[in-house]
Amino acid sequence: MADREANQPTASRFQEASGPSQASPYWQRRLNAAAAPKPLAAASPSSGKQKYKGKPGGKTGSGGNSPSPTNQAKTIFPLPRDVRGDDALAWKKCDNFSLALQRLLPYQDEQFTEIDKKNLWKDLVSLADRLRAQGAASHGWQRQQELINTLKTLKNISGLELWARTAKTGARLSIGFGNTTPLETGLTLHRLYGVPYLPGTALKGICRSWALAELAAKFGIPRLQPEDINNLHESKPKKLTPLELLEKLILFPGAGKSCQVLQKELKKIKEEMQKVWQKIQTLPYLQDYPQGDLLSGKPGAFFDVWEEEASCHYRQIFGSQECRGEVCFYDAFPQVQGQLFELDIINVHYQQYYSDPEHNPPADYYSPVPNYFLTVAPGVTFQLLLTSQDKELLEIAGQWLTRALGEFGLGAKTALGYGEMTVAPEGQS
Repeated sequence: MADREANQPTASRFQEASGPSQASPYWQRRLNAAAAPKPLAAASPSSGKQKYKGKPGGKTGSGGNSPSPTNQAKTIFPLPRDVRGDDALAWKKCDNFSLALQRLLPYQDEQFTEIDKKNLWKDLVSLADRLRAQGAASHGWQRQQELINTLKTLKNISGLELWARTAKTGARLSIGFGNTTPLETGLTLHRLYGVPYLPGTALKGICRSWALAELAAKFGIPRLQPEDINNLHESKPKKLTPLELLEKLILFPGAGKSCQVLQKELKKIKEEMQKVWQKIQTLPYLQDYPQGDLLSGKPGAFFDVWEEEASCHYRQIFGSQECRGEVCFYDAFPQVQGQLFELDIINVHYQQYYSDPEHNPPADYYSPVPNYFLTVAPGVTFQLLLTSQDKELLEIAGQWLTRALGEFGLGAKTALGYGEMTVAPEGQS
């Protein structure tokens, strides 16, 4: 009981902490409100209202359905108004764009009603232009250039080889689109420098995905459609896709094992691959798929793939459960020469239908509802940096990353042309 009372935000407890005469008008209005305002849930702009009908048959103490915590949308908790202040922490005066967007941006006015997001987006772009003009957005690029020069100077001592190239966005880039912000859509921004950047984990991930796709094409492994992937994952026991089994094969730990022992252990992956192929080969788009050595179960094929030079490069570059990767992927920061950001929109044409499909048809008489989101503008240059003590592996990783950024793209909406990047040759920018 004591803990429950201590956690209740009552007016008496607030006055004990700050004194009866120091309670701000904002808090007085909030304490006197009939119900506290609910925080906004970060939902997808195109999804409309999100409803949870609960698990069939699931009951709570009150007889209703209780949503699972993992299915609930993320909740935004902005700073209180008297903490933000009107002057000291006013978001339009902030010198860090990331802090302004993710922490200081208001999402409700004094009457606890949602603020018009359209004007906020335009003000954010104006803030970004002001910070760019002041030179505050160029610190990340400058620090990275200093790092490159230092590594070049200490190359003989550290033994590290460098692969440094610049990559320019050929289209808009939307990375971190699902990040939680008061404006429902996000963008990956560096917390210190306040600029959009490409995390090293994202660069390594897209490079790894591209390399695995190339190995799958080489060894005759098909790529499944999302629905078929879900069917395999939801089956009992859970089954891996052929592409996942290929990566499991390539990354199989074999250090210190003889060929006979390794071949015997790889038989388990072979049996699993054949079971999955028997299950999916009747799919319409796989009926005429040419079976390679792995799918046909050719003797020794799995050991040959594991021993393949490209498979060895894959293990060495990206690492496995047995050993760490030998190539380091660094964060890529932008060169601030022109406009960094551009506004884009998602036009929702059937918002009423998405909100309540049981009572509203997908009709043409609905008015489109544009939802704004922030993207990195085309023509922005990023500094890529990879390091390794093996020069050959470093060059291979650089080639893979170059092709991955050009063919796959980075971030969200790559199927619509977003995220395409061109890596400049060595010595060019």
